[in-house]
Amino acid sequence: LYNTEDLRKELIKDGFTFEAYSDTEVLLLSYIRWGMDCIKKFNGIFAFAIYDEKEMRVVLARDAMGVKPLFYTVKNGTFIFGSEIKALFKHPYVEPIVDKDGLTELFALGPAVIPGTTVYKGIAEVKPAQYILVREDGITKDMYWEHKAEEFNESKEEAVEHVRDLLIDSIKRQLVGDVPLCTF
Repeated sequence: LYNTEDLRKELIKDGFTFEAYSDTEVLLLSYIRWGMDCIKKFNGIFAFAIYDEKEMRVVLARDAMGVKPLFYTVKNGTFIFGSEIKALFKHPYVEPIVDKDGLTELFALGPAVIPGTTVYKGIAEVKPAQYILVREDGITKDMYWEHKAEEFNESKEEAVEHVRDLLIDSIKRQLVGDVPLCTF
């Protein structure tokens, strides 16, 4: 999360305390504080699963651009998920059966596939900007953000300045980390 510090300050102001200095703790406390609305506050790349004992549900969510992967399947009434497909194959209910439609899609669009799909039968991917709620009575999927194209009304000079400002802001946000950064 690129806005970890902003969220941390807001949570501290609301009375929360922190045991460590990680964005994982900020993410969890954000969920405790704001519930599902926390996702709209996150700026960055993420994929997470939280077991909410109070609501009796598992929450899965993925960043708006789909940078961090998150896969899932339902086999024999069991919801299985992981950040890599190979993690799902470790479960005894999950077999790596290639899906002909998924494989055709991969060869036609490769290396990309339609968001939410994979080349394996019965294995799906949480879509970019999607959250999934898993309860005993079923699974609910919804989008928390939609990609929207807006009409372009700027001059060339304004557009260049706008893109420059966005790029600088993006770089500044991404230079934040849990550990020291280095480049050469």
